[in-house]
Parts: sequence; C-alpha cells; structure tokens
Amino acid sequence: MMLGQAPNVREANAREDETVMRQSSSKAHEEMVMSPKRQLRTGLTVAVLSMGLGAGLAMAQQNGSVDHPGAQAPAPTVTPAPTVNGTATTAGTSTRLDKSDRAFVREAAQANLGEIALGRLAEQNGQDPQVRAFGERMVKDHTQLNDQLTSMAQSLDVTVPTSPSKKDDATLNKLAGLSGAAFDKAYARDMVKDHRMDIRKFEHEAKDARSAQVRQLADSALPTLREHLQLAANLPGAPGRRTASAATGTATQR
Repeated sequence: MMLGQAPNVREANAREDETVMRQSSSKAHEEMVMSPKRQLRTGLTVAVLSMGLGAGLAMAQQNGSVDHPGAQAPAPTVTPAPTVNGTATTAGTSTRLDKSDRAFVREAAQANLGEIALGRLAEQNGQDPQVRAFGERMVKDHTQLNDQLTSMAQSLDVTVPTSPSKKDDATLNKLAGLSGAAFDKAYARDMVKDHRMDIRKFEHEAKDARSAQVRQLADSALPTLREHLQLAANLPGAPGRRTASAATGTATQR
C-alpha cells in the first residue's frame, strides 16, 4: 500500500512547491509594481518639506530673526539732525542766531555798557539826590542785565562788545562837561529818550525774535526797563515833569 501511495505524495509535494513559487512570484511582482509608487510618494514628501523649510527661512531672514554664526547685526539707521547754516540743531532750536537776533544781542549789550557808564557819571556829577540815586540804580540793574545777556550770548556763540557805542561815548563826553542843575536836566532827558527807545526794541524782540532764548531774555528785561522809564520821567529836569511850586502852591511844568 505504501508503494502505491508514493506517486501521490510526490505529486502533492510538487503542487505545493508550485503554489509557493507562484506566491513568491506574485509578491515579487507586487513589490516591483509598488516600488515606483513608494518612491514617488517619498519624493513628493521631501519636495514639500523642502519648500516649507525654504519659505520659513526666507520669512525669518526678512524679519531679521535668523542668526547666522559669525554674522553681524545690521547697523541702525541714523537720521541726520537738521542744520541751520551748517550747524546742527536740536528740538528745532538753533545753536546759532540769525542776523537780526545777533544784531539785537550786540546792541543790547552795548546799550547796557552805556547805561552803566552814564549812571556812574550821574553818581559823581548829579546835583539832586534823586539823580544820584537813579544813577546808582542804573549801574546795578544794567550790570545785572548785561551779565544775563553775556551769558546767553556765550551759549549762542555771539561775541558782544566790551565798550559803549560811539553814540553813548558822545553823550558821556557832553555830560561830563556839565554840572549842577544843567547836568541833572540833560541826564534826565537822555534817560527818558534812551529808555523809550530801548523798550520799543525789547518789545519787538520779545514778540518777533526767532530764537526762543532771545525772546525770553527780552521779555524778562521789559519790567525793569519800564520801571526805569517811570523813574527817569520823574527826575528833576525830565521833559514833561511837573513839580509843586513852593512859592505859589501850584503845579508848574519844566
């Protein structure tokens, strides 16, 4: 019986081997067919990732958020300060004055020196105590005003005169030759005229000067100049001054 079954066993084994070979062949074919598809999917995935990474780097570089070893940060942009006549200014305030403001500063300084010199002369030559006291007041107040003006001029790079003007020198020479009541009258008239003119100039600069510092200085000096004018107008011999006549008890105009 066993001999009779041997062919059947061999036949069964052969069929089994054939089945295995077919399955192996089918799997190999499947692998061959699927391999290009897998490769395509892998290539697409890599391409998408590369595009995303490239876009991210570009955005980061544009925003300045990517650090490169050894790279230096870009230098900050510096906006040049505005200039006036080649000189830098800050907060719209020039460190140099325009022509009209510079002229006013120089004239005001020179006028102060003239008032000081005339005040000293009044202390010496004045006959009336009121004239001598006014002269002393002129020396004190105009020295203080000139100190303030000189300090401002230095900060604004303005050189101020160190002596009175030719006009004030001429007035000094004229008054130096007078004495007594004649001196008092001439000095009082000169003080009224000078202070009226000074007040007009300072009022103009307090309003129209281009420099804020000049406007402030002119405005702060005006109360003192107005007081000087009021005092000068009441000096003996001042134009328009009224005094009481001891003899008649009536007002007389000099």
